[in-house]
Amino acid sequence: NGFAALCFVGIGYSLVLLLFFRKIPFARTVARPVSEASRKLLHSPLYLLLAAAFFCFCGVLWIVYAWLPDLLYERFRLSLSTSGFNATLYVQVGCGLGTLLGGWLADRFVARVRAARFYTVVCGVILSMPCVYLAFRAASLDEFRVFATAFGLLSGLAIGNWFAAAYDVVREQDYGFATGLLNMTGGVSAGIAMLMAGMYK
Repeated sequence: NGFAALCFVGIGYSLVLLLFFRKIPFARTVARPVSEASRKLLHSPLYLLLAAAFFCFCGVLWIVYAWLPDLLYERFRLSLSTSGFNATLYVQVGCGLGTLLGGWLADRFVARVRAARFYTVVCGVILSMPCVYLAFRAASLDEFRVFATAFGLLSGLAIGNWFAAAYDVVREQDYGFATGLLNMTGGVSAGIAMLMAGMYK
């Protein structure tokens, strides 16, 4: 029933978007072959660094999403529903707040520091990693909640700026290809990381 409800909400939302997008004037861009766009991206060291970092980050992120409920269930003897609730709520609420904060901070400082979005991504990744380790090592549920919220908040700084940082070093005509390549990189990493974590467990 839950999946069916989400399905109908998504269909309804797509119809609303369809009505509003028809009224938006679109700028004409010069179409270029995909091979040319990919060649430009592969010659951008900053974009490649972002993609490599995104690959690693998404691996950690999806291990958290996939395996954290199971860890809480086994370690603290919670019910499945309580484990899922705790594993989701604190990380996602923190992440939502961190995404808003990271976007606001980068937008505020990018006029003065051109690489502000990159710095925000770097700070988010570096500061969030100890928190996720401590969340997995937590000896009590309260301790877990603190570190899970901190991980969500700090990782949100990076999540809110990753694609915007990529657009800072990619030509406007290549935004779609650059976005698709980053998404594919994150998806491949997520699948591999979840599988490897499961096999290791």
